Amino acid sequence: MHPVCFEIGGLTLRWYGVMMAMAFLAGVLNWWQLGKKEGRDFTFASDLGFWAMLAGIVGARVTYVISEWNEYFRFHPEAILRVDQGGLIFYGGFIGTVIAVIILARRRKENPLALGDFTVTSLPLGHLFGRIGCFLYGCCSGKPWPGGSLAIAFPRESPIWNVQVENKLISPETVRSLPVHPVQLY
Repeated sequence: MHPVCFEIGGLTLRWYGVMMAMAFLAGVLNWWQLGKKEGRDFTFASDLGFWAMLAGIVGARVTYVISEWNEYFRFHPEAILRVDQGGLIFYGGFIGTVIAVIILARRRKENPLALGDFTVTSLPLGHLFGRIGCFLYGCCSGKPWPGGSLAIAFPRESPIWNVQVENKLISPETVRSLPVHPVQLY
């Protein structure tokens, strides 16, 4: 587990982003396969995937910024749009996607509930990749759990390590975090 998948020049690709991309790809492929049974083509699945992805990311980021209101608006307003620095909340992404599906259904003159039923079939796939991404990135951790057989210690570069340093649970010189519950995988 390490937050960075790889670096090329000045570009850093993080595992969470890789897993998020995999989640959207899995969703589009799922919608394409299900859509064939309903006479829908790949364009429908890719359009749905594009709008779900865009609205999901915007909704997830807006929710995170609201939850960290003081941090962003008082100290770092320039970082509000920096999705590459982390900060997405699942339920915000879900709400954003629901709004996008309703708008898309109305534009296509489809029943929003029927399109919602169709769309939600990819939610478990997306959530699966998202949880794996959180685990690989080292965020969304449980509490320290020393001595537990399933406990995981994350490297210095992970958000878990940063939280433990900020809370003075470990010193900045420590190489790994205290072992924590791997709640991302539960």
